[in-house]
Amino acid sequence: MSFATKITYATALTMLNSFLALLNSGTRGYIELRTGAPPSDADAAASGTLLATHQLQNPAFGAPSDLNPNVQVNANTIADATFVATGTVGHFRVYQAGGTVLMQGTAGTTGCDLIVGNTAAVINNLSHIVSWALTQREG
Repeated sequence: MSFATKITYATALTMLNSFLALLNSGTRGYIELRTGAPPSDADAAASGTLLATHQLQNPAFGAPSDLNPNVQVNANTIADATFVATGTVGHFRVYQAGGTVLMQGTAGTTGCDLIVGNTAAVINNLSHIVSWALTQREG
Protein backbone atom coordinates (compact mmCIF):
# COMPACT_ATOMS: atom_id res chain seq x y z
CA MET A 1 0.00 0.00 0.00
CA SER A 2 1.31 3.47 -0.82
CA PHE A 3 1.00 6.80 0.99
CA ALA A 4 -1.64 9.07 -0.54
CA THR A 5 -2.58 11.71 2.04
CA LYS A 6 -4.00 14.88 0.50
CA ILE A 7 -4.97 18.17 2.17
CA THR A 8 -7.18 20.98 0.96
CA TYR A 9 -6.02 24.41 -0.10
CA ALA A 10 -7.63 25.89 3.04
CA THR A 11 -5.66 23.48 5.25
CA ALA A 12 -2.40 24.19 3.40
CA LEU A 13 -2.99 27.93 3.75
CA THR A 14 -3.68 27.58 7.48
CA MET A 15 -0.49 25.54 7.97
CA LEU A 16 1.62 28.07 6.10
CA ASN A 17 0.05 31.04 7.90
CA SER A 18 0.70 29.35 11.26
CA PHE A 19 4.39 29.05 10.39
CA LEU A 20 4.51 32.69 9.28
CA ALA A 21 2.88 33.76 12.57
CA LEU A 22 5.73 32.05 14.46
CA LEU A 23 8.31 33.75 12.26
CA ASN A 24 6.72 37.19 12.64
CA SER A 25 6.06 36.98 16.39
CA GLY A 26 7.91 39.45 18.58
CA THR A 27 10.43 41.56 16.73
CA ARG A 28 12.07 40.19 13.58
CA GLY A 29 13.21 36.68 12.80
CA TYR A 30 16.55 36.06 11.12
CA ILE A 31 18.41 33.72 8.78
CA GLU A 32 21.88 32.34 9.42
CA LEU A 33 23.99 31.30 6.42
CA ARG A 34 26.38 28.48 7.32
CA THR A 35 29.00 26.26 5.69
CA GLY A 36 28.46 22.61 4.80
CA ALA A 37 25.38 20.43 4.72
CA PRO A 38 22.52 21.10 7.12
CA PRO A 39 22.24 19.00 10.30
CA SER A 40 20.18 15.79 10.10
CA ASP A 41 17.09 17.74 11.18
CA ALA A 42 16.16 21.22 12.39
CA ASP A 43 15.98 20.04 16.02
CA ALA A 44 19.71 19.17 15.95
CA ALA A 45 22.38 21.66 17.00
CA ALA A 46 23.64 24.09 14.39
CA SER A 47 26.54 22.84 12.27
CA GLY A 48 29.14 24.45 10.06
CA THR A 49 30.68 27.88 10.43
CA LEU A 50 28.37 30.88 10.78
CA LEU A 51 29.04 33.08 7.74
CA ALA A 52 26.32 35.77 7.91
CA THR A 53 23.11 36.69 9.74
CA HIS A 54 20.29 38.35 7.78
CA GLN A 55 17.44 40.13 9.58
CA LEU A 56 14.00 39.50 8.12
CA GLN A 57 11.35 42.15 7.64
CA ASN A 58 8.19 42.00 9.72
CA PRO A 59 6.18 40.67 8.04
CA ALA A 60 8.81 38.44 6.49
CA PHE A 61 6.63 37.32 3.57
CA GLY A 62 4.08 38.74 1.18
CA ALA A 63 0.58 37.44 0.57
CA PRO A 64 0.15 33.72 -0.22
CA SER A 65 -0.49 32.65 -3.82
CA ASP A 66 -2.62 29.70 -4.89
CA LEU A 67 -0.42 27.72 -7.29
CA ASN A 68 -3.18 25.12 -7.68
CA PRO A 69 -2.37 22.58 -6.28
CA ASN A 70 -0.01 24.27 -3.79
CA VAL A 71 0.13 27.49 -1.77
CA GLN A 72 3.32 29.59 -1.87
CA VAL A 73 4.66 32.74 -0.25
CA ASN A 74 7.71 34.73 -1.32
CA ALA A 75 9.94 36.53 1.16
CA ASN A 76 9.85 40.28 1.25
CA THR A 77 13.21 41.87 0.42
CA ILE A 78 15.87 40.64 2.83
CA ALA A 79 18.52 43.20 3.76
CA ASP A 80 22.12 42.42 2.89
CA ALA A 81 24.47 41.41 5.70
CA THR A 82 28.23 41.36 6.15
CA PHE A 83 30.08 38.04 6.08
CA VAL A 84 31.71 37.39 9.47
CA ALA A 85 33.86 34.51 8.21
CA THR A 86 35.27 33.08 4.99
CA GLY A 87 33.90 29.82 3.58
CA THR A 88 31.34 28.32 1.21
CA VAL A 89 27.64 28.82 1.90
CA GLY A 90 25.96 25.41 2.08
CA HIS A 91 22.85 25.77 4.21
CA PHE A 92 20.68 28.15 6.20
CA ARG A 93 18.74 28.12 9.45
CA VAL A 94 15.73 30.30 10.26
CA TYR A 95 15.12 31.58 13.79
CA GLN A 96 12.39 33.42 15.62
CA ALA A 97 13.47 36.71 17.16
CA GLY A 98 14.12 34.96 20.50
CA GLY A 99 16.53 32.45 18.95
CA THR A 100 14.25 29.42 18.52
CA VAL A 101 15.05 27.45 15.36
CA LEU A 102 12.06 27.13 13.04
CA MET A 103 13.52 25.49 9.95
CA GLN A 104 16.62 24.87 7.86
CA GLY A 105 17.45 24.05 4.27
CA THR A 106 20.01 24.17 1.51
CA ALA A 107 21.42 27.44 0.18
CA GLY A 108 23.07 28.10 -3.15
CA THR A 109 22.86 30.11 -6.37
CA THR A 110 20.38 27.73 -8.08
CA GLY A 111 18.30 24.66 -7.28
CA CYS A 112 18.25 25.18 -3.51
CA ASP A 113 15.72 26.11 -0.84
CA LEU A 114 17.27 29.58 -0.43
CA ILE A 115 18.89 31.40 -3.34
CA VAL A 116 21.96 33.53 -2.54
CA GLY A 117 23.93 35.86 -4.79
CA ASN A 118 27.26 34.12 -4.19
CA THR A 119 28.26 31.02 -2.22
CA ALA A 120 31.89 32.15 -1.89
CA ALA A 121 31.84 34.04 1.41
CA VAL A 122 34.74 36.39 2.11
CA ILE A 123 34.94 38.04 5.52
CA ASN A 124 33.73 41.68 5.50
CA ASN A 125 32.15 41.36 2.02
CA LEU A 126 28.39 41.67 1.57
CA SER A 127 26.09 38.66 1.68
CA HIS A 128 22.99 38.91 -0.52
CA ILE A 129 19.89 36.70 -0.49
CA VAL A 130 18.29 36.73 -3.94
CA SER A 131 15.04 34.91 -3.13
CA TRP A 132 13.28 32.64 -0.69
CA ALA A 133 9.92 31.00 -1.30
CA LEU A 134 7.98 28.64 0.95
CA THR A 135 5.57 26.16 -0.60
CA GLN A 136 3.02 24.11 1.29
CA ARG A 137 1.86 21.11 -0.73
CA GLU A 138 -1.82 20.37 -1.16
CA GLY A 139 -3.88 18.30 -3.50
